[in-house]
Amino acid sequence: MNIGLSDITHSFRSHGEGAGVSIKHGHAQQLLVAAFGYKTLASYQAAKASAEEPGSFDLIHHLILDRDCLSQRVSELGIECDIEQLHHLLSRAFADRLAHVVLHRSYADLTDHIRKEIEHVVENNGRVTGQIDELNHDGIEEIYSDPEVNFEHLQIGMSFTDSIPGHVSLHRDPERPYTGTKIDFQLSLAGERLGRRCYSSFEYEVTHVLLRAPWEDHMSTPRSSQHRLWPEIDEEDDAPPVRTKAEVVAELLGWTVDEVEGIQDVEEMPLDGNSGDMIYGFLLDFTDYASSDEAARIMQEHGTLQFRVGPDFFDGVRYDGWPH
Repeated sequence: MNIGLSDITHSFRSHGEGAGVSIKHGHAQQLLVAAFGYKTLASYQAAKASAEEPGSFDLIHHLILDRDCLSQRVSELGIECDIEQLHHLLSRAFADRLAHVVLHRSYADLTDHIRKEIEHVVENNGRVTGQIDELNHDGIEEIYSDPEVNFEHLQIGMSFTDSIPGHVSLHRDPERPYTGTKIDFQLSLAGERLGRRCYSSFEYEVTHVLLRAPWEDHMSTPRSSQHRLWPEIDEEDDAPPVRTKAEVVAELLGWTVDEVEGIQDVEEMPLDGNSGDMIYGFLLDFTDYASSDEAARIMQEHGTLQFRVGPDFFDGVRYDGWPH
């Protein structure tokens, strides 16, 4: 069913009367298009005729209220009703006719809506939950993202795609060895600007997921994320290895290279989850490699002899016989 301006206007007036706000049909239409950013019904109809507004409300999923334009029109028409009440009446009108449309108070409100949608998508993404299952934790603390799409500057009638980084923070489980509490992700957001204040539905896709190494939990942009989540800044594929295993083990423990000489040969155990289809990281267990003094120092400084590291931990490490 093709829902038009008259249908929304009818529901708008009906809810207004129920709330003790009587609005003439013509005035109701003027208020409706003012909410979309148009000073007159004629200017809205002209925009619609020139394809600057969608031909049908059925295509719209997100509307951002133009509070300034609506306030001005309310004053000009002499209607005694504040903006918040009008927002409520308009929201109920759309809920009656087009339940899929969300009327946002502002662009900041739209961004908050997107952030909540991202939380839902990430929390139910198989790759993310697979990483979470690999960690010792006590539940999800936060799913953080910061969408920075400038919706007002998007071209009307054009589709857009934007990449949004974020991370999942987990509550640490004090009863089990520390394995890290953050998982970085990158997500794509796609949609279309349909008119001055209206947008299509949004599609979300998690494109990258990476377990943050335990020693990187405090970093806002960890090294592993820089090299794995954003491929455009990766080193060239044919770049020669430039680090030794002693160097990466020393970095892991916060020791000098000389201090890890006796434990640098620790073997790594691949972590491939339940499916075995993908390596999510490696487990380094120093139990059988550290002397009693070394083990005591590791326990004092880190609280565990077992370290879970990301899948890129050994990237760039010199192999036996390097460079030949």
